[in-house]
Amino acid sequence: MKSIIVSLLAIVFSTTAFAGNATFAQQVALRVQGDQRSDSNKTRDQSRHPAHTLASFGIKAGDTVMEIWPCGGWYTEILAPAMR
Repeated sequence: MKSIIVSLLAIVFSTTAFAGNATFAQQVALRVQGDQRSDSNKTRDQSRHPAHTLASFGIKAGDTVMEIWPCGGWYTEILAPAMR
């Protein structure tokens, strides 16, 4: 499963502004519970552990994340507001 996720995400360094003063992990934790996410995607969190999975990629402030073939936007709902 992790290899599929890794193949779908390409992390490219850039000078993208990072949302607020919170760390990426804090931003993800906030966005996992956010109203921007569909109920059906939130239901999948228990088995997919999005905060832990995304933390394992080592994304940090200033990075740009490109989700390739988002397949319904499960990660997009978390990453887009966290990376804005």
